[in-house]
Amino acid sequence: MVAKIKFVPHSLNEEEETYHAVIEHTETLTQEDILDEMEWHSSTLTKTDMLAFLESNNQAIVRALLLGKGVVTDMVHYKLTAKGVFNEDGEPVNGSEGPIICASVSLGPLLRNEVNNNTVTVERKPATKPRPRPDRYVNLHNGDPNTILSPTHMARLKGDKLRYDPEDPEQGLFLVPQVNGSPLADPTPIRVEDLARLTDKEIIFRVPDAVPAGTYKIEVRRRFGKTRLASGILEDLLTVS
Repeated sequence: MVAKIKFVPHSLNEEEETYHAVIEHTETLTQEDILDEMEWHSSTLTKTDMLAFLESNNQAIVRALLLGKGVVTDMVHYKLTAKGVFNEDGEPVNGSEGPIICASVSLGPLLRNEVNNNTVTVERKPATKPRPRPDRYVNLHNGDPNTILSPTHMARLKGDKLRYDPEDPEQGLFLVPQVNGSPLADPTPIRVEDLARLTDKEIIFRVPDAVPAGTYKIEVRRRFGKTRLASGILEDLLTVS
């Protein structure tokens, strides 16, 4: 098994789609798992011995840091850092109460040299293009079940990446007519115009007045970057009687 590298769009870049790389590990090991691995390969040390050493080693590093010392090991460099904004006299500004002392770590030479492009094999995964993901429909009209679209009344759609530009006619929340669970050969979707709330996670909307009787699916269309229009469909069939 090898780690996988995938490319994920930058969520803050609205001008064009650019991507950053993310590593997907095959597994995440705990300290207990590492001790089991060490015990498997050791012929002399027991797991109890190794655990006692690690606890002693950790305590020694913490004591050194609390005394204001830095610690350099083959795997990790440990040091103290201070956060805050101050004037030239060292007085805090911007409402700061004084420096915040933190511990920080950086790579040691062994880890830096052993883990690099020449030693790690990764499997490349296709870039993931974002799209709206509607997950759940809730009918807000008293007594009507969540399988019903109630014209003239409010409803809620939950999900992710739902927010769109209402001024762009190609984007929006649409009711798509269905026959036997599939869209018509030439469907004419009904665009929802009345919105009470529009966020990435939730849309609260008023079901249009004159929705013909039949079955529908909810589709959200939104633009990512300047040009790409993506859509997401709620799989639940909803009925207007």
